[in-house]
Amino acid sequence: MQDIDGTAGISYLPDGYQGPAAMKYTTPTARDHWAVFATVDEARAAIGIALRHDLGGYCHAELHPAALAPDKASFFTAALDWLASD
Repeated sequence: MQDIDGTAGISYLPDGYQGPAAMKYTTPTARDHWAVFATVDEARAAIGIALRHDLGGYCHAELHPAALAPDKASFFTAALDWLASD
């Protein structure tokens, strides 16, 4: 999907997928977190934020269908809502 400062965002969404999407993101200490977004576009925007060293600071992020996210994952309508919660 994108490569920012040597880190990569990877999409595991099927081609043409529309609907809610989950972002799995990893901290520099190798801890995984999940967030679910209302739309694929918002999840993609969140990955862009997560991988920026000056905003999110995460080292890896992936997109998945929302159904694959664990029950404890937080839901966000917009990427900026996720950023504000962090």
